[in-house]
Amino acid sequence: APEKAPTKPFLDVLADELNVKEISWKRKRVEEPQVVLQTKLTSSLVEEGKTRDLVREIQELRRKHGLGLVDTVRVKSPWLPNDKKMRVWIKTKTLAQSLEQGEVLEVVKI
Repeated sequence: APEKAPTKPFLDVLADELNVKEISWKRKRVEEPQVVLQTKLTSSLVEEGKTRDLVREIQELRRKHGLGLVDTVRVKSPWLPNDKKMRVWIKTKTLAQSLEQGEVLEVVKI
């Protein structure tokens, strides 16, 4: 009997668990299932990774400063993503009212 392709919700959960952007499903006539990984790092993937690292660093500084889950902050960082959506994501995840270029990473309660 032919096997059905996995459902989109299943593939979404699998992608999340594997920490990958997407999973594509292709049927081929082979005895055993095969897995092919796309490992090419595009500039947007590199920027996304650096953005996630920055969010982790900001969250760590928030914890060190004893800031609560509702405290808003101002962030200065030597690196900021070019992508506006990623900047908005940083602000949302860290409760930052502003993101500015600075010499060192700095998180200040507003």
